[in-house]
Amino acid sequence: MNKILKIFLIAALALLITGCAKESTELDFSKPFTENQVVRVLEENFSKMNKVNKEIEEDDKIQGVSPVFYQPENDEGLVGIYVFDSLRERKEAGSWNSFFGFDFESNKKRIFSANNVLIKYQWTEENIEHWKTASSLGDIVLKKLNPYEEISFFGQGQDWMGFYKIGYYEYFSEDEKGTLIYDAWNVKEGKAVYKRWEPGDEFQIVYKLDFPHGSISGETVLSSRELKLSNSASSGASFNNTESLEMEISWEGKTEKVILHKNDVEIRYEAEKDVPDIVKEMAYDNVRINIDHYNSFENETVVDAKITGLSRIETGTASENLDIQMWLLEYRILSESEEPLIMAGGMTLDEEGWRTEYASMGQPIIVVVHYLEGDRWEKIGMTSTGTIAEENNDFSNAAVEMFEKYSQKN
Repeated sequence: MNKILKIFLIAALALLITGCAKESTELDFSKPFTENQVVRVLEENFSKMNKVNKEIEEDDKIQGVSPVFYQPENDEGLVGIYVFDSLRERKEAGSWNSFFGFDFESNKKRIFSANNVLIKYQWTEENIEHWKTASSLGDIVLKKLNPYEEISFFGQGQDWMGFYKIGYYEYFSEDEKGTLIYDAWNVKEGKAVYKRWEPGDEFQIVYKLDFPHGSISGETVLSSRELKLSNSASSGASFNNTESLEMEISWEGKTEKVILHKNDVEIRYEAEKDVPDIVKEMAYDNVRINIDHYNSFENETVVDAKITGLSRIETGTASENLDIQMWLLEYRILSESEEPLIMAGGMTLDEEGWRTEYASMGQPIIVVVHYLEGDRWEKIGMTSTGTIAEENNDFSNAAVEMFEKYSQKN
């Protein structure tokens, strides 16, 4: 064989092998995962993982499968990765998903599933940081190691607004015999917001929310503007064709039904990363309300939305016990319209045709409080730069006044 040709073939083979090795790290949900694939995803999205040479005890095994232990960087807990030969074998080992924090065997252990793999996080010392780590790990496994999809619903009536979110995955994976095995999971969470709530209001309410394949209902005392609808998680999915949910709330001799419509627009997050989760949640809620408002206009459809900025405003209100925070919200909403856009409330367009957060009352401001003891956060509410200026106030006084008026202080 020609020497040059031989060298070329060897080089080509080396490139092919390298390419295959690289390709093998990509997730294919129809095929079993490897330990290396799982570790790569965790390191890209969660933490650097350091392998631990720990003696495997019998209690460590699940259905005879031993874990490989890793320790996340700067964390005292252990992550055990169990790799089964197939999705079928993993499912035969039991249903272990604890994405919402329930694990009936131990309150110092959380187990999550992804295809043919179980991922266990365990710790020994009582520490709130371990629960936070477990929650973060579960979120990564759910959304990055499964083909996760999410559907949001929003609607509002005269007195109530409703938010509901269904996250789910469903797929088929092939076992060693070529048989396709189905797996599916869903998590649901939502809330109702009483638009007319004032500090001191407290009354009995009865609520019901109908969604595909069931409903949730209950009776409780409402003592704040928000009612958390019960979180739930279960096997199964198939929510693609769900277009609306119906929420019914009865209180003080009144009843209101609100239709929550499917929001096909994904609100992209392009703002600062180091922002408290509670602030991000309030930002998403505010943008969703505006999307629903613009979609209510005839011949207009929102096609894209993004949060472009969340900047903390210095209020000078931090003390040893609490920190009242204000965050300036910036966003963009893009509509398609058969007619000239309706610019309600003094809204403006940027140079690319996106609606901005600027309105007649200025820009929206999110107000939250962080209770330092116990690391507890609470939503206070929304205001605007124009409202603060109109009241001849400054940010510090406005933050304190809103805290004193709307905080539950419990």
